[in-house]
Amino acid sequence: MHHGNAFSIHTFFPYGDPAGLRVVKKDNWSGRAIAFRRDRMDEATKWQDLKGTGVYILRGEAGGEVRIYIGEADDIMRRLKDHVPEEFWIDAVAFVRRGDSLDKAEGGYLEARLIQIAESADRCILNNKQRPNPDDKLEDDKEASAEGFLEELLECLRALGIPEFEPEEKMPPATGDRDEERTGNGESADTGPEGAPCNQGDRILRVATRGVEAHGHHLPDCRRFEVSSGAMASKDEVPSLSGAAYKSSRDLRKRLIRERQLVEDEVRGVYVLQNDWIFTSPSQAEHVLAGRPGSGLLSWPLVDGDENSEEANIS
Repeated sequence: MHHGNAFSIHTFFPYGDPAGLRVVKKDNWSGRAIAFRRDRMDEATKWQDLKGTGVYILRGEAGGEVRIYIGEADDIMRRLKDHVPEEFWIDAVAFVRRGDSLDKAEGGYLEARLIQIAESADRCILNNKQRPNPDDKLEDDKEASAEGFLEELLECLRALGIPEFEPEEKMPPATGDRDEERTGNGESADTGPEGAPCNQGDRILRVATRGVEAHGHHLPDCRRFEVSSGAMASKDEVPSLSGAAYKSSRDLRKRLIRERQLVEDEVRGVYVLQNDWIFTSPSQAEHVLAGRPGSGLLSWPLVDGDENSEEANIS
């Protein structure tokens, strides 16, 4: 028996790669989320929905803190191209409405409300210099419609593993016995209660071009991320991982190699993780294993996730 408020969220991989561009839709919602990594801009430029009006979020990590920029545009792709020189972001997710598309005023309202929500949650650094007032954007009837769209949008952000718009107090405090597990930063780990508000199912990271395949899952505290032994890791790091923001991940990667937690497999040309390892986040796990920047769960789709397809709208 399912709960009366049950719903489904479907993810479509139009290029056949879980690490590539993804289209996310929710039952009975006209909106769409289009999520992609910075290094997949070539795929995103072909996606017709991104040439319309909507709101978008850029997300990255620096110094162990998540940085976010929230914007709106009547041509999202053109605006995203303007952001390419800004090196802080690794992932993008844009929201549009099919059929009766969003207009400029609705996009501005959603931008202002998302900034307001992110500020209130206080779980990231906002790169937005301006703090627009949503009260100045829409008439009452259109505001009610935009708030409905926003509610669905926030559900999709949760499904994408982007927690920066959720207040900390919504996450139950960790309880139970202390379990002294090894983590990527040497800290002990608390186990939390079952039913924590994150999906703890098995997730997979595959980067065929770098020989990487790894399985992992969130621990009950919804923060730390455990990767299973046998994970394959790249032999080298991409140049973009050399920045100061990724020093701790580079240091951990060197440590795992030095301590023979990552051992070279000469036949396959990769490193192999010898024991389960707990990382501070999915991002850190991707930095270490793939040797490239990453942010959140965008590269870690659920193994048993619903991959229902819809017609591609590549132009």
